Amino acid sequence: MSKEIDKQLNEIEVNDTMEKIKTMLETMDEIYFKNLVWLKKFDNELYKIVKKTEKKILNNKSKEKYAIELNKEAALDIINRKKKTFMYKCEPFIYGDNKVKEIKKSKKIAFLGTGLGTHITSIVKELKPKKILVSEKDIQIFRCSLFVTDYESICDISKIKFSIGEKCDRSKYDEIVKLDF
Repeated sequence: MSKEIDKQLNEIEVNDTMEKIKTMLETMDEIYFKNLVWLKKFDNELYKIVKKTEKKILNNKSKEKYAIELNKEAALDIINRKKKTFMYKCEPFIYGDNKVKEIKKSKKIAFLGTGLGTHITSIVKELKPKKILVSEKDIQIFRCSLFVTDYESICDISKIKFSIGEKCDRSKYDEIVKLDF
């Protein structure tokens, strides 16, 4: 009898977990498509680059170097497919909240590296800088952030400029925030 109850409880837990994962994936897709609609209006050139990258990956013309997966702690993370390593050393949303404590309030903040963008969201919501620069060398990592970070809502708080896949001029920014894994 006890084994049967354990089996039923396990099935309930698995079904509950699968439902949570399904909801999370649906939310990520909603954020991604919301970002694409916004990006098309806000920065059409960057939008075209993101769509071109997406198309190459979907048509197997380019390897997906980075993707979002659940790590061994069941937290969202970016995996380097070649090295089979995860980007974050802790839960990304906790990382974002912890980053806020390290940064002083500034009018202009440059973010060097997007990761999932959790640190960008936390810092902008808490410190409300007038201008931000979001810089990421790898378009695929930036694309991963589009599934998690609502850039349109960030733009409602701060004037945003993107520097994706290129070098950026950091001299105009009071505070520099680097991803430090």
